[in-house]
Amino acid sequence: GKFMDGHELGRTACAGLLWVLIFVGASAALEAEEPAAELMPLPEAVVVKTPKPPVIDGKIDDGEWDFATAGTGFMAKRFSIEKQILARNQTVFWFTYDDKNLYVCIKNYRGADQTVLRKGARDPDWVNIVFDDSNEIWFTPPAAMPTTYQTLFNSYPAVYDVMLIPSIGHIGKGWEGKWKIACSETREYWIVEAAAPIASFGVEGIKDGDTWKALFTADVLGSSSFRRWGPWVTHAFKEMAGHDIVRFKENAPAVQMLDVENVMTGKAEFPMAVTAPLK
Repeated sequence: GKFMDGHELGRTACAGLLWVLIFVGASAALEAEEPAAELMPLPEAVVVKTPKPPVIDGKIDDGEWDFATAGTGFMAKRFSIEKQILARNQTVFWFTYDDKNLYVCIKNYRGADQTVLRKGARDPDWVNIVFDDSNEIWFTPPAAMPTTYQTLFNSYPAVYDVMLIPSIGHIGKGWEGKWKIACSETREYWIVEAAAPIASFGVEGIKDGDTWKALFTADVLGSSSFRRWGPWVTHAFKEMAGHDIVRFKENAPAVQMLDVENVMTGKAEFPMAVTAPLK
């Protein structure tokens, strides 16, 4: 395929560069433990439409997530957003879409102390999932009345999802994302693959250039703590002001930031991948 015009390619490349700048700032916060929230902006990602949907089987097969945006460099906070650091046990997410569905893959690396994955919640919408090692996703599509959709996955897998309209204090526990989900685990990591109809989020479809807000987290109990993609600028995940920006594009390079762990050793090496657009 060929690349798009310089403006669109530049914006996509800038998104990847922004991730790098965020992670470099995070490494400084890790060493100095200085307040980080004022130093780092929320990231913005260009999410590219996939020509072929990934297979939801809990395994990352070669090529199936090539057209997905990918990000890592999750941040953990120490009691407050004024004390946040680059999480020592990292997570990588992949995110893409097509005409019908949203697709998410999340790979969570386990630390030496995480010998057992908590998966006590086994039934849909069992609130005890908050006590499990899980991933949390928030999507906020454009709407006249801002509405955000929360989903938690544990490694059983079980799903808890709810709709919130903060301006009127509404919590819609009856909302269902209609997720298809599959998981796998090894001693080093666990993987969640999931797909949900776009219509579940109150919109008929996604148009080229549409902008949503989104948040990707890993809720790991114990020393690893809660961690999120992008810096903590609000105290709670439900606060939409702290959600990142995602812009959907039908045809653009797919930028993937895949690893930041080298920064722990003082090396500014960031493995990345870019998939050229088909058109």
